[in-house]
Amino acid sequence: MEARLVGFKRFESKKGETYCVANVVYPYTEAEKARGNYGENVEAVFLPSHVVNLLTEKDIGKKVDLSYTISQGKAYLDDFVVR
Repeated sequence: MEARLVGFKRFESKKGETYCVANVVYPYTEAEKARGNYGENVEAVFLPSHVVNLLTEKDIGKKVDLSYTISQGKAYLDDFVVR
C-alpha cells in the first residue's frame, strides 16, 4: 500500500527495546468511498523491528510503501520503505 508519512514517534520500552510508530495518510479505496468514507484515512502503524531507526525528520511528507502479510485473518506489517 502506498501512503504519505505525516509524523512518527520513537520510544523505548521499560525493557529498553526501541519502538517506532509511524503516522501515515492514504486515500480511501473506491469500495470504502462507496460505503460513505470521505477524504483520507489516517493510521498509526508500529514499524517492524528492522526499520525502527529508519525515519528522520526529512522523511515527513514523503511517500512510503507498506507491505503486509495476512496470516490467520490478521494483517502483519512486514516492511516499510520511504521513497
